[in-house]
Amino acid sequence: EELARASGGGDEQMRNEAQFLNDRAVDQRNVADAAEPLFASLDEKQKKVFIQEMVNLSHERGLD
Repeated sequence: EELARASGGGDEQMRNEAQFLNDRAVDQRNVADAAEPLFASLDEKQKKVFIQEMVNLSHERGLD
């Protein structure tokens, strides 16, 4: 308790950040799971385009 007061709530901020990262990881797993059948059906050229588009989306959303 004293540490929490001395840190100015930094422990809560760290917990919130950890929860955010955990939620983001779950979301990314869900996207990967959903995309897997589509990705498996693509040829090599299409896979390269698909990967680049996913990277672009990540950059646009600030998720990189």
